Amino acid sequence: MRIPASVLLLLTALPLRITAQVPASAANVRITEVNYHPHDLTAAELASPNAPVDPDGFEFIEIRNLTANLVTLENCVITGGIDIVTFDATAELDPNESAVLVRDTLAFQLRYGTGPQILYDYNGKGKLSDGGEPLALFAANGALIQSFTYNDAGGWPSRADGFGTTLEAIDLNGDFNNPDNWRSSREYGGSPGAVGTGPLVTVVINEVLNHSDPPLKDFIELRNMTGTAINIGNWILTDDLIGSNITRYRIPAATILPANGFLTFDTDDFLLFDSLNPLGLSEYGEALYLLEATATKPLAFVDDVKFEATDVNVSQGRVINSVGNKDFVILSSITQSAANSGALIGPLAITEIMYNPGTNELEFVELLNISNATVPLWDATSPATNRYWRLGEAVSYQFTTGDQLLAGEYALVCQTNPPVFRARYDIPAHVKIFGPYSGSLSNGGETLRLWRPGTYDLVVLGNTTVQVEKVEYDDISPWPLEADGLGPALEREIASAYANDPANWSAYNSLGSPGGPRQLDSDADGLPDNLEYALFRTLATNNFPTSDRDADGLRDLDEYALGTPLTSPGVPLEIQIGPQPAGGVQLSFPTIPAAGPGYYGLTRTYTVEAALDLPAGSWTNQTGMITLTASGAEIGLPIALPVTNGVFRVRALVE
Repeated sequence: MRIPASVLLLLTALPLRITAQVPASAANVRITEVNYHPHDLTAAELASPNAPVDPDGFEFIEIRNLTANLVTLENCVITGGIDIVTFDATAELDPNESAVLVRDTLAFQLRYGTGPQILYDYNGKGKLSDGGEPLALFAANGALIQSFTYNDAGGWPSRADGFGTTLEAIDLNGDFNNPDNWRSSREYGGSPGAVGTGPLVTVVINEVLNHSDPPLKDFIELRNMTGTAINIGNWILTDDLIGSNITRYRIPAATILPANGFLTFDTDDFLLFDSLNPLGLSEYGEALYLLEATATKPLAFVDDVKFEATDVNVSQGRVINSVGNKDFVILSSITQSAANSGALIGPLAITEIMYNPGTNELEFVELLNISNATVPLWDATSPATNRYWRLGEAVSYQFTTGDQLLAGEYALVCQTNPPVFRARYDIPAHVKIFGPYSGSLSNGGETLRLWRPGTYDLVVLGNTTVQVEKVEYDDISPWPLEADGLGPALEREIASAYANDPANWSAYNSLGSPGGPRQLDSDADGLPDNLEYALFRTLATNNFPTSDRDADGLRDLDEYALGTPLTSPGVPLEIQIGPQPAGGVQLSFPTIPAAGPGYYGLTRTYTVEAALDLPAGSWTNQTGMITLTASGAEIGLPIALPVTNGVFRVRALVE
């Protein structure tokens, strides 16, 4: 039979449902995106007759079909800040479709167009709370499909709180009450009706100088992380995401960022774009955003960083740790238009964290001066508000006038009174213990920071507080699990390596090692790592076993055993023989206790040996001169006459 063409057209225009329809359940649908605090209206939106009275008109909740079946939401219910919503028979989701509930259909379509299917308009039935609240989706039979409580604090993505993005779920089979299972949308304003692209590493904010004095200028460096040149013309750099302020600096049209290359924009560029209100980088630290944009509107967030306060003419930059996490930290040197130099480490390092000590044990944080000089923990030249070093965020402790750490010295900051802590762990008297700090270290992981007073700036007549260390420890892998209540503390493997990296932490000493290091020798040169870091700031075998770094004729290993300086040439240990009042002669030499970096838990002993002459045929121990413990005092040993041996030597042992 022939079918008229007009009928054919009519038939092909009809929607065809070729998949089975199933009711919504926990097996096939999820709430996947929430726009609870939409960004401000743009100038173009304000000029529209469909503009809502406030940004809340752009609210939406996205529901996604996870299957290849047609899913009906008929008689399903959503509860939360909005009044109870019950879907009717028209609420259907095609296979893998995402659709939305909206607060104002006209407003929603003004911003997002008519593409996304609108399942329900809840205008007049309340609004989503800007501060967070529960949301729940129930099946037609009353079974719970999904429930969670979003928030604008407590680790929830902050940019979704009115700053241009939405909440996007990450793992649709994960814990929706866990803020780590949500992210800020990459798309500006979100991606209702579609799956968000998620974070892409294409162009990054690589380095920032935010506290400059002439002749240097504040700058922002961008880096292309791909092998293809990218047109970044009209993109936006901003420190403000509110309303029209978002366009703080627009990159000139047709600007090309070369493949794997760098581009820098400085104070002069910012002034050229807006001489009255140019983009200015706060010396006290702030957030900075890079947005892909057209000449008229933002499209997507490309990168964002939060930088801290710094000293004058010290830059901050992007650092990636062993598990791929990004930090933005103070760099060891300015590296404009080149790969970053790496994080600045020291002069103090957080070397041990007992965050979950278990029953009857005590929390503590251990610090080490990894520099070659004494570090005062206060600065008399600074204003009183920024005068002292302090631990913060996870716990709070401020050092005071007179506190200091000598080169290579360890110190402890504890939660309880220092005398109690010293007695509980039998800490030697020479180890400084500060405390008590306020608060407690979370057993579930959190961020611990160490701050110091910044250098006084004669331009602004003040100073800032500068971050020295940050450790975002956790109780889950890849952080060592043994530190989570099983006895050991988190112990830093290499004090001069980056702190905020789980690969640099271990946990296998029962009760930790408060007040001193473990005696690791990771480069197998015979010298403990912490001694090498205190003296050389690096591990360097230097032709082990014959290395003599100070070229004084004694091997480093010999000087380590004797206790003489490895970095100062000269006569290391002088043995003297002279007469004694009672007759005979006396052999004397100074002793050096085993203390400081490389000697924790160790004792130095001396044994005097004698031989008839050189070259010695054999050495024998002198009676009464065996295993003499180093006390710091000079040892004088009588030798009866007649002297039968002509040569004496002192053997030192550290164990």
